[in-house]
Amino acid sequence: MGVANSSNPKEINIAGHVSDLFASYAVSGTFRVAKSGGVRNLLLIKAGIPEEWRNLNFDKYKDFTNDEILKELRIKYQKRRGYLDNLGWNRFIKTFEEKLNKRKPPVAIYGLGEEKGMGDYFMEYAQGGIGIVLNIFNHEYPMGYYICSGMTAGAAYIRGKIRDEQLGVGVKKIDYLTEEDKRFLKNEIKAFLDQFLNIEIDKNYDRRLKIFAELYEKDPEYILSEFCKVIPLN
Repeated sequence: MGVANSSNPKEINIAGHVSDLFASYAVSGTFRVAKSGGVRNLLLIKAGIPEEWRNLNFDKYKDFTNDEILKELRIKYQKRRGYLDNLGWNRFIKTFEEKLNKRKPPVAIYGLGEEKGMGDYFMEYAQGGIGIVLNIFNHEYPMGYYICSGMTAGAAYIRGKIRDEQLGVGVKKIDYLTEEDKRFLKNEIKAFLDQFLNIEIDKNYDRRLKIFAELYEKDPEYILSEFCKVIPLN
């Protein structure tokens, strides 16, 4: 329970199921789960961080005293204050908007196993992350209830049927994909298959993943046509 809670990895790959609260509050990164998830997976998943934040080097501070760290922070604050005074408030805020627009949201992709579908409250209160469910075992209804309830940003791409009563509050289901959606999914599906196709998970799963991969390679548009998209109403 709670694996990858509040995490910020480059990627995490799990060759099986995950339990409740997987990747909840995750800030960024890619999460691949061969099978299914429990309750409240991707709860409050975030919208990513600016790339420059990833590249910050904190090693230089490890030998600093507290006074040296405080001195460094004061200098940074003074520089930022001067930058603000020079640009003015509106232009200063605009520079942060540009950085935020370049961030990459976290992505979590599930294969879904034979034993169970996804637990309830998938992506509850999501704030910008992306969830993908491939449904390689072709469950007619692969999801639980309260899907994306309270989501304010982000999206869920789900292969399979969803009843209206399964949707959470404040979201809607779209039964088609844009070309941009398709390009995004193709990249994520390829990476998922590259990760799990040639390893031994269990015989039945391995067989079904191979079937899915063959169908996808033969006719990717057909597989993509079986997805719906869940997004916030506003």
